[in-house]
Amino acid sequence: MRRVILWREKYFIDIFEVLCSSIRSLDWVCHLRGQLIERPSNLKLVDPLSGGGGFSHINLKGQIQETENSLLRWNHNKGCLDLYLLSPFGILKLGNAPSNPANEQLSTVIRHQHASRSAFISVFAPWQENEEPPVQEVSGNWQDGAPWNLTVKTPRGIEKWKIGSSTEEIQLITP
Repeated sequence: MRRVILWREKYFIDIFEVLCSSIRSLDWVCHLRGQLIERPSNLKLVDPLSGGGGFSHINLKGQIQETENSLLRWNHNKGCLDLYLLSPFGILKLGNAPSNPANEQLSTVIRHQHASRSAFISVFAPWQENEEPPVQEVSGNWQDGAPWNLTVKTPRGIEKWKIGSSTEEIQLITP
């Protein structure tokens, strides 16, 4: 496993890479405070049910077979968070989990894949409700064994990332 977090002033990139000796069930889980206010339009809502697969504490609200990059947006106390999810694709599950105190809920995102190697690539962009979002669009691709190419469109221009298999192979081109 390898985790790389790349910080910019207004956003950060989270890359979580997993390499196994055989095909396994791989999950990336993220808990967030706030109300999910934007999600993929083709998300299939499901009746509340147990998360299963080690996630019995999660109340699933919907799931989708990912086929394209997704944007999820939360709002909490006039603060917002945009979460861009990039390939490779699997099953995206959304739900709620207990918080602390337990009578409060956390919004939960689960990305699920069956693979022997994968990378979960996400871009987090926090912002204030009365401001322009700091990230307007994210695109990119992941191919096994090749550097990742990631493009982040901001109000200041396009930032291009090339991310290799080591920290020495990370390159950022800014406007």
